[in-house]
Amino acid sequence: MNIFEYILFTIIVLTVMILPIVWCRYTWRLRYLQKMALFNILRRQQKSLEPQFYASYVINQCVNLLYKKHTKKAKRALAQLVGGRVNAAAKELSAHYRLMSLLLLAHENPLQAYRKIYKDKKLLHAKDNQALLRLLAQSVWVCQADGDNCNLSQNRNGIIKAYELFAQAFFHLQNADLRQAASNTEKALKKFRYHNYLYEEAQCYLRLADIYRFCCMYDLSFSMLEAAQYIFDKQNLSGQLAQVIAAKGVQMLSEGRYDEAQQYYQSAINTTQNERIKNEILNQYALLEIVRKQYSSARKKLSRSLPFFKQYQNANGVGFSLQLLGQISYEQQHYIAATKQLIKASDEYKKVKNFSACCECFYLIACIYFRKQKYEKAENILHEILQISQKYLHSFHVADVYSLLGLIYMETEKYTLAKEMFEQSLQLELKHNRNDGVAVDYLNLSRVEHKLENYDAATADARLAMEYAQKSDNVELIELIKNKMMI
Repeated sequence: MNIFEYILFTIIVLTVMILPIVWCRYTWRLRYLQKMALFNILRRQQKSLEPQFYASYVINQCVNLLYKKHTKKAKRALAQLVGGRVNAAAKELSAHYRLMSLLLLAHENPLQAYRKIYKDKKLLHAKDNQALLRLLAQSVWVCQADGDNCNLSQNRNGIIKAYELFAQAFFHLQNADLRQAASNTEKALKKFRYHNYLYEEAQCYLRLADIYRFCCMYDLSFSMLEAAQYIFDKQNLSGQLAQVIAAKGVQMLSEGRYDEAQQYYQSAINTTQNERIKNEILNQYALLEIVRKQYSSARKKLSRSLPFFKQYQNANGVGFSLQLLGQISYEQQHYIAATKQLIKASDEYKKVKNFSACCECFYLIACIYFRKQKYEKAENILHEILQISQKYLHSFHVADVYSLLGLIYMETEKYTLAKEMFEQSLQLELKHNRNDGVAVDYLNLSRVEHKLENYDAATADARLAMEYAQKSDNVELIELIKNKMMI
């Protein structure tokens, strides 16, 4: 071997040895910077008084893009991004990566970023990041009115597919398709786990907890909340931790365990210093007080939360506070005040296209007119809700509308129409496995059949009402059926 061959051999050997070391150092440093950026942006969001958007994929991509640049401006922007400040990085990336820069900016101000994207039709219809745009829209409650954005891409894999599944689950939840919502969320959860996206993993647990709670699967729901709490506690994220604890309070309220719900709400309020989150929890606490018929205590809590949400122009917060005040006025039979408060609440919800909450307000107004025996006005409002349900995706339970329409037709002696309405309500209740609702519908059908002198059918419906009431373990409903039908 001559000297030239020896030098060439040495260079090859050193290259083979050094390149993996250099590559490992490069990737280790990149991952470290990404991890720091993810953590510090979340920490800064703890202080925000606005609803927040967060996507680990966007942050990682932006760190990666800036890391590859070697200009002084890029390095300064990267340093600020790693420290949790996104503005400089978004500005640096805006020339060549406009959509990614706006999605990064959304971590600071989601509504402003969404408005900028919405103005640019090319960005709004960009196929590559539709899932992230949906998540951004959902974070500011700008729910899409049509179904075009609900279809999953068939040719996408990896982490973007996980975001698509998670966004799709939101639409299924809005449309009360709990089975499909759970399926998509579970698929997204597996992908987020694989990529070690902890924040998104915790959000999947929270969504599954809501779905299981709606299905009255309380043990599963609570275990999902425990899993989310573990992640947020480990990352020392007090705001998200408070929201999980408050979600436990919501579950206790659903189960009728009011004292435990109160303890969770108090604990959640003491966990965070974020005033927005505190006031959101205060509203939930006020709902608990309404259920317990502690109306003065509920009003006191709402008198604290409503001015805060008005100050920061938080439409959902203002709307929910007014809706709860309307509920209190309704329970106390102050119908004029209740109607005004509910109309104002629906106006706030319309600003952010929160049609589920709009329907809830309209439904309560219809209940007011029903109580006041103004059946025509109540009927018109209920038909308006049905029109909204056909045009927009929402999670309002339409069976309640058909049930109330049936009661209106019963009062106006339109028994055939009443029967049709109760049957439509029954089909929806059976579809969503709501045994309480099924029992009530069978009870109402029994009353209609009795009025139509179909006594055998009336008896059969009454027995089915009792059967489903017993399945639901609702003692009050069982007693009601016994008293009404004398079984």
